[in-house]
Amino acid sequence: MKINLYFSLKNNVISIDYSKFIVSYIKQSLFLYDKELYKKWYEGKNEIKSFTFSVYFNNPLFKDEKIILGNKDMIVYFKMPISEDTIRLYNAFLARFKNKEEFKITDNSMLLTHLYSEVLKEFEDNQLIIKMNSPLIARNHDRQTNKNKYYLATDPEFKETIKMNISNVIERLNLNLSLEDFEINPLKTTKTVVRLYGSMIQGSLGIFELKGNKELLNFLYQAGIGSARSSGYGNFSIIK
Repeated sequence: MKINLYFSLKNNVISIDYSKFIVSYIKQSLFLYDKELYKKWYEGKNEIKSFTFSVYFNNPLFKDEKIILGNKDMIVYFKMPISEDTIRLYNAFLARFKNKEEFKITDNSMLLTHLYSEVLKEFEDNQLIIKMNSPLIARNHDRQTNKNKYYLATDPEFKETIKMNISNVIERLNLNLSLEDFEINPLKTTKTVVRLYGSMIQGSLGIFELKGNKELLNFLYQAGIGSARSSGYGNFSIIK
């Protein structure tokens, strides 16, 4: 399922750490409308979520810690597999839209002016060419040192790290999906640096080839790929 959220900003300058504001908006929307889902996702243990999102700005100009936009519009594109939780999240957004409540962020505010949802059509292919709509984060977490390493698409550790990230999602969501034939091949990629959990880290944008069984590829298309998907990373569109 795809949910498009259309926001109007109070002014056209926003912090470079905008993903944090989107996550805060999700959390507050659920807290106000559906405390049960809020507790499930955001209280207690680190509950893994099966959604991803990307953000669209008009003609953004990055300057220091700010982004100067071409206008005051912002669109957030959500994707997630259809489930009861999906409908509950949509209803939480719908309640915010009906109540017309501004959400304050650093030196700005955002108002949900329109929302639109559609069911994503499943595909039968076992090979896809994709374009990343938000950075692809390949993270290897060392439990002994509690430190993270992040890899770019050009690093030799990248492919195996992405497979580990996907395997972790499958295991924690208790999904019956196989990684046996999965491959990810960078075709034309660029390095980007994003702010994640207060730190500046490396990610990859560009074009990739995915191979694998159709059930797995359909799940990745709807839930995102890589690490930090529910913080606004790993969302992609299909080129062919």
